[in-house]
Amino acid sequence: MQAEECVIDAIGKGPFFKIERGGIRASSEDTFPAVTADRLALVAASGLTMFRPVFDALAAMGFYNLNPKLMRDLQKPQEGRILRPAGENIASVIGYLERIAPEQIAIIQEYLQTVVPMVQGVERKQIGPMETLEFRQDMAGAKYPWRFLAQNMSDGTLRALGVLVALFQGNRDYAPTLVGIEEPETALHPAASAALREALSRASGQTQVISLPVTVQTSWTTARLMRIRSLPWSPRAARRASLRSMRPRGPPCVSNYFPQESCCV
Repeated sequence: MQAEECVIDAIGKGPFFKIERGGIRASSEDTFPAVTADRLALVAASGLTMFRPVFDALAAMGFYNLNPKLMRDLQKPQEGRILRPAGENIASVIGYLERIAPEQIAIIQEYLQTVVPMVQGVERKQIGPMETLEFRQDMAGAKYPWRFLAQNMSDGTLRALGVLVALFQGNRDYAPTLVGIEEPETALHPAASAALREALSRASGQTQVISLPVTVQTSWTTARLMRIRSLPWSPRAARRASLRSMRPRGPPCVSNYFPQESCCV
């Protein structure tokens, strides 16, 4: 880590620190925990009350590049409190929401049925020591929906479910401060775009949402977001701040903007 700077409010107005090559160059605090050049100083600084909100806000951000292949595979049961970046624990997350936040499951299934009209629902399915997803789908001539495991579902259906789970996974135990989804429209039928936009808009009422239109690495995205300073919201500022060097194909989904803390790497 060449340099790291964390400023709350503004230099001279609130807590701050500046690290260069593993050494403390400036800090508002008389005492500061030991830092090293191979990791973020913010992790150590989170033990100080004034920097903890910054750490918690960044740690609660979720960035997703969903992988239908991993979502389709049998998965080992996990806690399921947070959806992982590629969706590789989505069965556990669905199971967790079924127990903790059934109202969120209802929202997810409502939008999934709009995006994929034949799918009537989805739930966690235990298979021996592993788990997967089981979908209920209407079939022509059938009185009741047929049941299909995730391995039989299309990439578009799995990605749509992953996007919706990422957006509506917030519950009483965990609520992401920001959700960034890479190319949420990938593999979706154009007719499903309106429902997806509505889901993004609805989720933005509860958390900050960014639609990433180009391929980026999660660590790079996090670093870029950590460079964003607090600014008054405006369409122009939102476009600039959502990812400065990128060229989105349309206005990014950004709402609620960023808190008054900022941190740079």
